[in-house]
Amino acid sequence: MRAAVEPLGVKFVLQAEQRGTGHAIMCAREQVASYQNILVLSGDVPLIRPETIARLRDFHLSKKAAMTILTAAPLDPFGYGRVIRAGSGSDRVRAIVEQKALTKAQQKEREINSGIYAFATKPLFANIDRLSTDNAHRELYLTDMAALLVKSKATVAALKASDPGEVLGANTLAELSSLDAAMRARKCADLMAAGVSIYRPETCVIDPDVEIGADTILEPLSRYLAARALARIAVSALSVSSSDSQISTTCSSGQAASLISPPSPPERSLVPTHMCGREVKSVKERT
Repeated sequence: MRAAVEPLGVKFVLQAEQRGTGHAIMCAREQVASYQNILVLSGDVPLIRPETIARLRDFHLSKKAAMTILTAAPLDPFGYGRVIRAGSGSDRVRAIVEQKALTKAQQKEREINSGIYAFATKPLFANIDRLSTDNAHRELYLTDMAALLVKSKATVAALKASDPGEVLGANTLAELSSLDAAMRARKCADLMAAGVSIYRPETCVIDPDVEIGADTILEPLSRYLAARALARIAVSALSVSSSDSQISTTCSSGQAASLISPPSPPERSLVPTHMCGREVKSVKERT
């Protein structure tokens, strides 16, 4: 991970002792205290969109809030802490109540805390040492900052994500598999919205960074696994797997592409395939 993001200017801070999310922010205090505002994201929430992060930032700044919570309203909120707003239609948060502490009336609330926040650093670090370990795991929870800030009369606001699926996390291998399927379904939907025809998209595996040109046809069971796309693809053959493959076309429109990823075991050739008058040349493929 370090090698992938360090060229972008990302810096790392080590939380040597795992004492909760509040403690993680304490560990990074020296590195971020000079900023007026910070965003706190969760490492196990891979489906969050850049547009949603930008909305959270802009909303937080516009409200001049001490803390802004990104929320969501899933169909089944059971097990999540609920965000209780100051009133119907209000942007302000009164409390975050954990599942086991919900009253009968509060159990009807579906708005949950995603664990993604924006903070103004001055009130954050003025209150963070007041966090308590008075909980089952004896940890310092960043969630508890909401109650501390509300008590100090600071503004705590909430912004609801338009898609609850964006804030889902993974605590088990089954949940990780579900997130992977959701990510690949989103990629197929984005490609189809851009003019790519995909037959049986639920059977296709396409990495997020793969680029495919409009009017391309992808047959069922196509796979495109690549570290990066060097150009756009014009046409795809039936059941193509393009990791470590070079795909070329002989058609009158569109651009050819090479997709590169690390080498893997033995080779086989795909026979030429014709679709809509376009030909995909025989491809040497590693399986």
